[in-house]
Amino acid sequence: MASPVTDARITTLVSRLIEANELEIAAREREDTRAGNRQVDRMRLVLDELVNSPIGRDTLERLMTHEMPEVRLRAAGRVMGWAPKKAIPVLGSLVANWMPKDPKKGYVAVGLSAGWKLYEYFGVKDFDHNKLIEPLRTYGIELPRRPD
Repeated sequence: MASPVTDARITTLVSRLIEANELEIAAREREDTRAGNRQVDRMRLVLDELVNSPIGRDTLERLMTHEMPEVRLRAAGRVMGWAPKKAIPVLGSLVANWMPKDPKKGYVAVGLSAGWKLYEYFGVKDFDHNKLIEPLRTYGIELPRRPD
């Protein structure tokens, strides 16, 4: 049976989401794929529960401004399901501006994952970065052109 959705429950879920994000990053940095994948599974369960209530959906919308880009990515990815106009600027900003701390570690490919969500939404089948420029411009995101 699902827990009742209360402010305390939402607080617990957000804490679990942030903790799992932090643990996933640490696992990826030490190249422990199995541990990282366990944290992704934990996050998926939390996100699924948040999506299933109005207060949870409101919380996900607020999490799109979280300091951790990984949290913004996951929140915006879920918000795309009911409010894409709110999520697209967040995802577009991650595509345009996010840089990994250390490209060798590449713990969570935030910009790349955000791009995949946008390719799907805008129907870009060939994953051409340049085909996101015009759609994102309508949301105030300036995406630099990549050489062909």
